Amino acid sequence: MKTRFSRRIQSALFFLVGGLASSVFSLISSTSYAHHPNEGEVTLPSLLEDAFKNNLEIKEAEQQQEASSALRRQAVSAYLPQVSLDGGVQSSRFDSEQSSGAFGHVTASVNLFRGGKDKINHGVLSAEESFQKIRYQKTRARIQREVSKKYYELLYLSEGIALKEEALETNKNSIGLAQKKKAAGFTSQGDV
Repeated sequence: MKTRFSRRIQSALFFLVGGLASSVFSLISSTSYAHHPNEGEVTLPSLLEDAFKNNLEIKEAEQQQEASSALRRQAVSAYLPQVSLDGGVQSSRFDSEQSSGAFGHVTASVNLFRGGKDKINHGVLSAEESFQKIRYQKTRARIQREVSKKYYELLYLSEGIALKEEALETNKNSIGLAQKKKAAGFTSQGDV
């Protein structure tokens, strides 16, 4: 559903949306051209897409969710074996002999049990990841409700203005017809 908004209505949208106004106004401004038949066409899906892409609260919640997920994945690494490999070349020179050689060292360790500390840490980080995921979903849903609400409020106002303008035009035409009837002698001053 596309809706045409005049500059006056676009200004009202800017005022009504408040914190989301910059996203909405940038979308309106980027799609409207002076003296163009499609000036100011806006759809709710395009407004929602722009809000989801540019809203700082959503970006923050998404980054918090990603960070908590990374921390949980890092906590899983405590259960994995740890392997290290060291190596090098050695060379020494003395007056009586010259020697050189290579040496290497491999170490492997497995975390068998540390008093449940790793399991508790993993559980806490899993809960934090779930919390951040829910926070992200709630933030996204709230932004969607706010943008949708403002869009439909604006649509309601726009339709109301269009109806008022149509009523004024109808009244103007009726007055013109009444004056023509009066001038032709078909009605009296009381009828007009």
